[in-house]
Parts: sequence; structure tokens; C-alpha cells
Amino acid sequence: MSLILPKLIAKGAYTWNGAVSNATTGTEKFVAILDYFAKAGTYTCRPQELVDKDMGQIFSDDAATALQIVFGLRLITRQPLSVEGIEEVQTGYGRKDEFYKSIVWLHHNHPDMLYRNLHLIPVFGCWKDLLQEPLIQVLERENVYALIKESLQNPLLLKYLPQIRSKSHIRSDRDAQRVAWAKGLCRYLQISEKEYRQLKKSGPAHHWQRQMSSQQWDKINFSGIPGKAMFLHNSQHGRDKKTVFERHDQVARLTEWVLQQQTVKFTGYPYELTRAAKGKISLVQKLIFNKQFETLLEPLKNHSLGNVLACLDTSGSMGCHVFQEISAFDICISMGLVFSAMNFGYFKDVVVAFDSQSRLVKLQGDFYTRLHHLLTMETAMGSTNFQSVIDLLVQIREENPEIPADQYPETLLIISDMQFNPTGDNRKTNYEVAMARLRSVGLQDIRIIWWYVNGASTDFPSQMNDKGVYMIGGFDPTNLKALMGLSSENESSPKKDFIAADKVTETPLNGLKNFLSQPIFSLIQ
Repeated sequence: MSLILPKLIAKGAYTWNGAVSNATTGTEKFVAILDYFAKAGTYTCRPQELVDKDMGQIFSDDAATALQIVFGLRLITRQPLSVEGIEEVQTGYGRKDEFYKSIVWLHHNHPDMLYRNLHLIPVFGCWKDLLQEPLIQVLERENVYALIKESLQNPLLLKYLPQIRSKSHIRSDRDAQRVAWAKGLCRYLQISEKEYRQLKKSGPAHHWQRQMSSQQWDKINFSGIPGKAMFLHNSQHGRDKKTVFERHDQVARLTEWVLQQQTVKFTGYPYELTRAAKGKISLVQKLIFNKQFETLLEPLKNHSLGNVLACLDTSGSMGCHVFQEISAFDICISMGLVFSAMNFGYFKDVVVAFDSQSRLVKLQGDFYTRLHHLLTMETAMGSTNFQSVIDLLVQIREENPEIPADQYPETLLIISDMQFNPTGDNRKTNYEVAMARLRSVGLQDIRIIWWYVNGASTDFPSQMNDKGVYMIGGFDPTNLKALMGLSSENESSPKKDFIAADKVTETPLNGLKNFLSQPIFSLIQ
């Protein structure tokens, strides 16, 4: 009985659709941290009280690991150029709101931990973070000013320092707070407001920004525009319903340029591209979005993830908004587009859509064409029958014995809110039933990754020591590499035998440890 008691304790939860599930990922050390880590990538705009509660639990579990998780919340996926010795891209959640509120909790509860690591906020995130609400008001000014004084040679810092506006140009509380903050910095640095303005102007602006400001639109080199700016200038419309490029008669020149490019710079999430490309768009917008999608795929090309089959939850609960106007379904579709473009064998260019039933969806063409195929596919938007995914794989296996086992997915990436239907066995979770079914047809080596796109639920599909399982959430597909402990050194082949030995030790807890083993986390004191 003692061997199964922890399992019985962890169970005792149900999904929104009434399936047996786990109330937590286990009963051992790191359980609170893993519970939080699994869903934290989806958290946004939560009340400070709820963040405080979670912070109290994870820091009681293990303070050093919890601190790493907090910084992992903000970690922007990129190569940190300001850090010597780290040459690989480091991947993180990139979430601001949850990170800011976690920092507020640290300020009140563990200020020593926070201020020892204050200098890492712009390393994991950006200098602008220090000037955002609520941090601009909460953080101890003397500590922030001291950090800024040490870093005045950094051009990005100078770019983000707030302007000192005259009273007539202060139009909001935010403006007033930033002006007061800047005047406080002047006093700390013992410089005048005029000297401060000169200091801020000394930071180099991008060449393309200077050309735009000087109305030299015909001279702009589009290759020099950063990915985020290119995306915004190409997708956002002003009051005249025109983009920046349309307003300044640059469409023809931009089209000629983009036709000559293999890819176009992009720094953002897949859902941002899918959201921008959903409606009616112009030819040049379509061309740029297609090539920005290719840029988004670059970090995952020649991967060692094996054949990853994305299983997209298209049930009714996925229509809920995760933030702003973005639904869980929007994020799910965007992730499916990424992984469908990288598969091979029988499931090449395929995703599985599941709600009351499952079906294979074959995708062809460029990003725009694939997106609109997914958006127009038939979906029941009904219940969440995860077992229908397993039924479909078992059926394909039984009806097509000529398909080699190595053509089947090594990994099922379940992109969902995990609110599954009951399995018919009120003693077993969906995970337990699924693994038994797969083993029965010789597919026991399939790995499962539970990828949350909405963390509002309170149950978990697996436990921390379940074999061949990972759990994570969020909107950045490159996090899979960190979750599975993959580096560029083993990304030499599009297909790598990644199953046999590794499957013995892969667990959700291993995934958490892999994520935190990235070199950047060793900077945290």
C-alpha cells in the first residue's frame, strides 16, 4: 500500500469535463515548483494576491530554485550578447506581467535575494522593465539608480531612460511618475536636467529611425529594420487605415526587396503572426508574414526532437481568451503550424485536431495557406475526447501494418487546456489509459508533452515522476529544446534516435531541471 499511496493522494481532482485527474504533480520536494512551472508560461494579468500565494508556496518548497523560476518567467529567448561565455540561445517564457508581480513579492518578502540579482533584470529581460509599473514605484530607487550609474555606457539603457517633460506635456499619471523618476536620477548623478537630456540624446539611434525621422523613406535599407519593428510597421494600421509603409509610398520598393529574401527578421511569438495574417491582408503583408514564419522556424530546424506530432485541442473550452483578444485556440493553431512544418515520414505536414473526435489534417503550401486551412477546417468545438487521439493512432497502426514503427511520432505534443473527457475507467487518468493503449500496439516508446495554452485549471494530467512525460506551458515553441535538455551540439540531423535510453529517465521533474540547467541561470545568486 505504501508504494501506491502517493498516487492516491495526488489524485482526487477532476477535469472540467469530469475525468479523473491529479490534484498536484506529486507529494515530494519540488512539487509546488513543478505545479507552478507547468502553467506559469500562460499566466498574464493575474491579481497580485494570487501571484503572492504562489510565490509563498514555491519559495517555501525550495527558495534557490524558485528564484530561478521567477527569472525564467521573464527570460527572453535569445543569445544574451551582454554575457560572456554564453554562446547559445537561451529560451524562456518571456512573460512580463507575472514576472513584475513576482518581483513585487520578492521586494516585500526576500529583498536580499532581489537586490543581489537586480542587475540581472535587464539581462533576462530588458532595461525597460525597471521603468514599468509596478516596478518603477516599488523598487528601491537608490539601488536602481546605482545600477544605472554603473551602466551608462550601454546604448539600450540610454534609449529607455524616460524623458523629462515640461508640465504642459505631462498628460497622465504614468508621465508624471516617469518624470519624477528621471529627476530623482539627475539628483543621484548630480547632473542638471539639461545634462540629462544631452546624456539621453548621446545614445545612438538606429540608422533607419533617423532616416524615418528625416523623411528619407526612399533611402531606408529594409534589411536594417529589426524584426519587431518590421512586423509592427507591416501589420499595424493608423487612423488612415494604412500601414507605415503604405502611408509613405514604400509598398512597391518593399515588395521588390522581400521577393529577394529567403527570410525576414522576426522576434515574437507564433500567435502574433497568425493573428496578423487571419484577416484580409495585402500581397506584401502576406509575403513578409510568410518569410517571418520561416525565421521563426530557424531555431527548431535540424532539431533532435524526433518526429513531433502536434495534437490540437479544438474543443469548446479553447475559445476562452487567455489575454487581450487572444484565445487558447489561437495559440494552439499557431503552435500546430510550427511543428507541422518540421515533421517527416507518414505524418509529414500533418496535425491531429481533436474535440469530440480526432482527425488528421494535412497541410500544404506556405504559412498563410496553412493557417487558413486550419482556420476553415471543420471543428465540432464540443467536448475534449483526448482518447480519440490514441484511438486514431491505434487504428492507423492496426490498419496499416506496412508503415514502419519509426515513421510514427516519437513525441505527441498535446496543445490544450488539458480538460479532458472521462476515460470510462474512474480509477485511471487519461495519461494512464493512453499509455496502456499505445503499449498494446507496440508504440510504447511514444513520449507525451503536455503543453498548456491556458493555465486556469487546477488539475494535472501526469505526475512528476511519470516516465516519458514532460509538462510546460506558454507561447514559445523553442522552449521544448530547453525542456528536453537539447543544445546546438546535438542538432546535426533532422532525425535522431532519441528514444531508447533517454525514455528511462525522462519525467516532468527532469524537464524542469533541464530548463534550469541553461547556462544563464548560473548567474543568479
